[in-house]
Amino acid sequence: MTHPNVVRIYRAERRGDDVGVAMELLHGRTLDDLVFLHGPFGAREAMLIGIDICCGLAAVHGARLVHGDVKAQNVMRVSGGRTVLMDFGAGFTSGEDSARL
Repeated sequence: MTHPNVVRIYRAERRGDDVGVAMELLHGRTLDDLVFLHGPFGAREAMLIGIDICCGLAAVHGARLVHGDVKAQNVMRVSGGRTVLMDFGAGFTSGEDSARL
């Protein structure tokens, strides 16, 4: 899946109980960090961030996946203003063949 509001995952590999993931390198700060450093977002900025997160989640759900842990620490504001949903460690597939990612 490729979507501007979802971190790109290039490869995942399991060895025994360990899982490694190669993903897009992002330069920016999490929403949690930004609020800690600068205080709450204004209403317009919060709305735009919310729309970006919803667009990313719609793409994730369209791929029959569930993120499972949407929170400020798992959303990054990348240099240039792009909002990116990341950290699918609690994610799982949806539907009849549901499985943890």
